[in-house]
Amino acid sequence: NNYLNHRSLLEYINYMRTVRAYGNTAFLANLDITNPVIFMLFAPIALLIAWLAPFPWQIGSMSQITAMPEMLLYYLLLPSMFLGWGFIMRHKIREGGLIIVYIFIMILVLAFVEGNIGTLFRHRAMVLPFMFVLMGIGLEKIKFKITATANT
Repeated sequence: NNYLNHRSLLEYINYMRTVRAYGNTAFLANLDITNPVIFMLFAPIALLIAWLAPFPWQIGSMSQITAMPEMLLYYLLLPSMFLGWGFIMRHKIREGGLIIVYIFIMILVLAFVEGNIGTLFRHRAMVLPFMFVLMGIGLEKIKFKITATANT
C-alpha cells in the first residue's frame, strides 16, 4: 500500500502504524491519529516511547530480560547524549549537525510509524551508532568538568 492510496500524510502514517501495532508489545494500537488534534496529543507519548522504550516494567519474556542490561546502560548514557548534542550545537554545528538531524528525524519516523515497542527497539539500532558519538562527546564534557573542578 503506497502513499498515493491515502488522502493525507496523517492517513498514511496512521495506516503504517496500524499494520505494525500488533503483538504483546503493541502500544495504543487502536488509536486513530488521522485527526490533527489527536496526532498532536499523541506526539509527546510517541516520542517518549521512541526514546525510552522498552521500559523495565514491560519485562515479559527471556529476550526482554536479556535486553534490560543494555537498556539500563542506555538510560544511564542518554543524558550524556544530550550534553554532546549541546556541545555540537554550540561549537561544531557544521561538523556534527548532520548527525543530530539524522538522529532526530529517525526518532520521529520511529515514533510515528512503529506501533510495536519490540520492533521500535530493534529499529532504533539504526540510530545508536550516531547516538554513541554524541554520548562520547557528552562523557568527555563530564570528565572535563570533573577534572577542572578537581584542579581548582
